[in-house]
Amino acid sequence: MSTRSTLIHGKNFSLHEELFERTPPVWLTLDGCVFEATERGVKVEIPLAVWEVIRHHTPARFDLASLTPAQLLGEAEKQVDTARAEHRALIKEHRGKRRPIPFAHLYRHARLPRAKHLAAVLADLRRVRATQRNLQRQITRLSTSHPVKT
Repeated sequence: MSTRSTLIHGKNFSLHEELFERTPPVWLTLDGCVFEATERGVKVEIPLAVWEVIRHHTPARFDLASLTPAQLLGEAEKQVDTARAEHRALIKEHRGKRRPIPFAHLYRHARLPRAKHLAAVLADLRRVRATQRNLQRQITRLSTSHPVKT
């Protein structure tokens, strides 16, 4: 089973990411392009129009990076309350039916006591926030060492 998720594609290109990677890179496939491959690396000609389209379709997110611990806790509480309400609604909807609850695996923590559920979600959000902050630092380092020409 492929874990590839296409972000954008066109006639002769596609940009995708591999799911379930902590910090997923993006992969660019170009058909019919000019390239040079040596032992030291690969150089690929990317048409400027393609570049302008793909550069706006990366999976980079920074929505948690600037949150304080209190704000992150608030976000975790909101997600926990939503998940628990949705889980209760699914259970109520499927009560008495012999079929399994669809997407029950998405609510695996909702069966835990609320405090444990909250701790699990908060730990996940902290990991995501750390990853986003790390990506921001990498971007800043690269931007500083390669300033934009005006």
